Amino acid sequence: MTEVVPTWQTIDLPILRAIVAAEQNGRNVNEAARGAVPSLEHGRFKKHIRLLKQDGYLTAEVCLNASNGIVASDRVLSASPKAYSVTGAWPNAETVLRDLLLALQAAEQAEPNAESAARSPRPSGPSDHSRARRRPTSRRRSYPNTWDSDAEYREDLGDSQRCVRSQTSSVSNH
Repeated sequence: MTEVVPTWQTIDLPILRAIVAAEQNGRNVNEAARGAVPSLEHGRFKKHIRLLKQDGYLTAEVCLNASNGIVASDRVLSASPKAYSVTGAWPNAETVLRDLLLALQAAEQAEPNAESAARSPRPSGPSDHSRARRRPTSRRRSYPNTWDSDAEYREDLGDSQRCVRSQTSSVSNH
């Protein structure tokens, strides 16, 4: 029985990364793809390009030899959105989750340790509670239109309603 050798990390993904980087930087995608895995023989390289095309990772012209089905020529045209996502150039669920996890870890490291903060001596001086703003004992505020009692409020409210009524009645008289 022949052993299956995983090629995604060692061949396919490096080829896709090279193609995406070449597109982003305006370089030749075919040269970049071929240079991604220089030790790969040309026949296997063509086979991987064909497989990546069939799986929707890239657009390529692949011509097969009619007699034996071997790739006669290949030319990479462009990377697909799927390739951009899998290489990390565009966000996908995995990259978003990874970025979120990294952000949480960074926030955790930046935050002081709760246990060490509990053990550390407190600074001397007035506590935060003593600096808190105290409410005035009087109900009267320093801004305009304040009332000492509910009766004053109702009286003032009555004046404003009378003003509104008199304005509306004077408009209707014209």
